Amino acid sequence: MNRFAGLLAGALLAGCAASPDPASPDPAAPSNPFARPDGASRNLPVGRLTPGQPGAAWRVVTLALGHPLRGEAFIVSRDAELRPTGWLKVTRLDGRIAVAEVLRGLPGPRDEVVLPSTDLTRAAQALPPRPPGS
Repeated sequence: MNRFAGLLAGALLAGCAASPDPASPDPAAPSNPFARPDGASRNLPVGRLTPGQPGAAWRVVTLALGHPLRGEAFIVSRDAELRPTGWLKVTRLDGRIAVAEVLRGLPGPRDEVVLPSTDLTRAAQALPPRPPGS
C-alpha cells in the first residue's frame, strides 16, 4: 500500500511539472511604477479656478487635495477640451487656496488648473496678453 501511494504521488507531481503551453502569451513584464497610462495627460492637476470677474488681473484657485504646488509657480488654466485659456503666476498659497496673477489669456470661471508640460506652456504663452485695465 505504501508503494502504491508513492507511485500515485509521483504521478501527480509529474503532471504538475508539465511544460508551458506554447500558445499562451509570455507573462507581462513588470510595469514601470512611474509610467502614466496610455492617453493620460502629462500635466499635473492643481485645482480649479473659482468664479470671478471676466478679465480680472487676479484669480483664486481652489487647490485639490495633494496638489503639487510648493510656492511661486507658473500654472495654466484650461477648458473642458483641454485647450489653454490662461497663463498665470501663483503669488500666494494659503492652505487649499492659491492666488494667481493672470499674465496671458482669459481664463474661464471654473477652468481646470495644471502644472503645464513644455507643449502646454508654449501654447499658453502664445495666448494674447491680459486685457489692459483689468
